[in-house]
Amino acid sequence: MLLEKIFRSNINQLECLYDTCAVPIPCAECNLNTIGLPTNLPTGAVFNSVDYPDGNCKLTMASCARNDGKTCVQIAATLTFVDGSTTSSYGAYVQTQSVYLFCGNDGLYHQNNVHIMSIKCEYANCN
Repeated sequence: MLLEKIFRSNINQLECLYDTCAVPIPCAECNLNTIGLPTNLPTGAVFNSVDYPDGNCKLTMASCARNDGKTCVQIAATLTFVDGSTTSSYGAYVQTQSVYLFCGNDGLYHQNNVHIMSIKCEYANCN
């Protein structure tokens, strides 16, 4: 019945107001798949990531790890930046080594305001 009245009322204009729409926040939208992730990992090695809130933004912990119970004399997690520079985080006698990636206001991951292009995992003497 109500639907019939609406159709008979000859409504010819519709106005929509969006007062409660969320405005996208680029620093919460970074996608780890947009950077080069570790490939060709040795058997028993894995790459993991966990996102954490950082105010309204996102912080990602990226980890080079073992899932086979082996401990490595060294695991290195190396970041390569858009300017060609690199930085590495090393762990000795560990099963996991992590680096933190900050999601920037441009929606890209960075450290010290330099965009991250790739992550590399290296494992040495794992037994």
